[in-house]
Amino acid sequence: MRIAIANHQPQAVETLRRALLLEPRHSLAWIARDGAEAVDAWRDGAWDVILMDIQMPQLDGRSCC
Repeated sequence: MRIAIANHQPQAVETLRRALLLEPRHSLAWIARDGAEAVDAWRDGAWDVILMDIQMPQLDGRSCC
């Protein structure tokens, strides 16, 4: 499973990234550091699941819906 991470907190990103490494069936698709980056990366479609922080700079779940 290709998993993407969208989070602006470096410690959270690193924790999730390390957790993914523990499961050989999972791989990291991409990392986005803000909502705008996440939207750009999302468009490529090369992911199965996105682990996303709901409150991020530039664009987040509160401002997009």
